[in-house]
Parts: sequence; structure tokens; C-alpha cells
Amino acid sequence: MSVATYTLGLVLGASLHSAFTFAPERELARLGVGEILVNNLRALAVVLAGMVTLGILTFFGLLYNGAVTGYVISAARDRGLSWIDIARATVPHGIFEVPALLLAGVVGFSALSRLWEMLTGRMVMANYWWIVLCMGMASVGLVVIAAFVEAFLTPLFFVKG
Repeated sequence: MSVATYTLGLVLGASLHSAFTFAPERELARLGVGEILVNNLRALAVVLAGMVTLGILTFFGLLYNGAVTGYVISAARDRGLSWIDIARATVPHGIFEVPALLLAGVVGFSALSRLWEMLTGRMVMANYWWIVLCMGMASVGLVVIAAFVEAFLTPLFFVKG
């Protein structure tokens, strides 16, 4: 469900990008690791908070993040960037950031499956909260790694020419 929601956001962001303006000043600004980390932790918190809203915040958080990614990729293509350049700018940190969001999505949507298990009288995992805690902490760890990679390594791969 996490992958489907994020993918839907990607498609929506890519197809609706022309309806919004692109701010090149913000695009070219180089952010520090702290700013990147705070921004990504906020996004992660929204997705994780879906646990207490039965997945509603998770759905909209994943949809929004997917839409932003789709929008940025489409806008970059419109500005003449090649697929190689886009990959250089996104893949180094994206290999940590996107799985972190998807893993958080699993946690956020887990309340729905837990509720369904309780309503249908199915066996509920005894170690459910331990698994949720581990997945949540793993997603936070991945976001921390992604922030450092985005701040320090990604710029090395994406050299403007």
C-alpha cells in the first residue's frame, strides 16, 4: 500500500507539474545537513503519525512526497536536464530516503491491519509493538544517512556543466 500510494503521488506530481510555477532560486539553493534532516524528519513524522489516524496521515504524507518527487523530476526535464543528470541528483540520497518513507508507510498503515485483526478475531502478533518500533527507528536511521549523503555526497555526483 505504501508503494502504491507513493507511486500515485509520483504520477500526479509528474502530470500536474505544469500547473505550478518552478522557483529556480530555491532549486539552486544548497541546503545544509541540518535543514535537510529537519525537513525529512518532518515528512517522516507525518507518515509515521498515520498509526494514530488509521493510515490517513500516512496516505496523504506518502502521496504528497511522491507528488513532490514527480513534480521535481518533470520540472527538471522541462528545464533541459537529462535523465542521467536527474539520476545523479536524486539517486545517491534517494536510495536511503525513499525506502525510509516507504518503511514508515508500512508502520503508518499497520494500525489498519492491527484493527482489522482485532475486529475479525485473528491472532495478533505478540511482538507487534517491538516490530513497529524497530521499523520506525530503521526509517529514522535511513533518513539521517540520506541527509548526510544529500548534503555532502550528492553534490559531488551532480556537477553542473
